[in-house]
Order: sequence, then structure tokens, then C-alpha cells
Amino acid sequence: TIGDYFMPYSVKIPWETRLAEASEAEIKSRLSYFSTATKYSIDVGIDFYCELIEDDSPVVPFYVQAKGTEHFDASWGAAVKKSTIVYWINCSHPVFLIVHDEETGNCYWMSIEDQRNNLIQKILKTDSETVYIKMDTSHILEKGKNKNNEFIKKIKADIASVQLFQGWPSFKGEGYLKLVPDAPRSQMELQRVTENARKVLYSLLI
Repeated sequence: TIGDYFMPYSVKIPWETRLAEASEAEIKSRLSYFSTATKYSIDVGIDFYCELIEDDSPVVPFYVQAKGTEHFDASWGAAVKKSTIVYWINCSHPVFLIVHDEETGNCYWMSIEDQRNNLIQKILKTDSETVYIKMDTSHILEKGKNKNNEFIKKIKADIASVQLFQGWPSFKGEGYLKLVPDAPRSQMELQRVTENARKVLYSLLI
């Protein structure tokens, strides 16, 4: 009958969908204390494009992948597509994975840059289309002003590491006195640094 087509509650929104949206909202609210956080309208393996704010101005870009879980316990893990991880490690800005624990309300973060070499090795060693990522409770994204200095410092530190991976080593530190860049950590980085240096020298000659 026609009444069957207009039965209430015919559209269902799974709990997993609601948990994901609630977790994204909670993570964004905490990021907003010290950065801008713009949600991507399509699924590209990253949820937020962010910019760290200093002196009321956006200064440093970074990315965030947001996740939600009902029970974090002592650790949390998930299988992530290889293509997503490759995308993360080739991003031009640092990527962070942040997981919201619905049970406790805590948000935990992990630097993908810290896991770069480990993730590359996992990708190369497995025939699976996914790689298992695990994180613990050692880093918490706090709620409030001036409560995430550890996270902010890590964003800045990861920028230098990302640039080195791309073959553009940068001087470390802030202000006028800076430290020399880190040396390439792999043959790939050395090759990229060499190629970029060659391009710069060639551009000066023409």
C-alpha cells in the first residue's frame, strides 16, 4: 500500500556514522584552540587541513585524520589502506592521526612522521592491501587554551622532517640563531637532496 512507502524511521543512520561525526566535531573543537581546521568535503584519506596560529595569524599548515572509537583502553589499532598511508607520507605538510575515545572523552594523537620508516617497511613487506596501525595513550589532545604545547612543538619539528624527506633540508630552530639541517637519513633522501641542489644550481646558471 501507499502507506508502506511513508513508514517512519525508514532512513537509518548507523551508530558508526554518528560516532564518526561526533568524534570529528570533538577533535575539531580542540584543534580550534590553537589552529584553524577546515573539513574536506570529499574523502581523501585526510579529514582536516589545519594551520597553526601564532600571534593571531595562521603560520604553519598540517593535516589531521580523525577517528572515533567506543573503547580505547591502553591502545587502539586499525587497518589502513596502503594507498592512504602512501598519500600521508608524501604530503607536503605533517600528518597527524587523532582518535577520540567516546567512553572517556579523551582525544589521543600520533605523528605519522614519527612512523614514516616503520610504515614504509610494513608496506614493502606485506602483500595485503592494508597496514595495521597502532597507537597508545602517551599523547593527549587537550581541551582549552595553552594546553597543547607538546603537540604544537611536534608540528614544528615534523615540518623539518617532511622537508628533508622531500629533499629540501631546512635550518632548525626559531629566531636568528639556527642549527644546521639534519643529514639525509636514507639513500632516497640523499638522492632527492642531490637532485634538488642540482636543479637550484642549474637555475642560477641560465
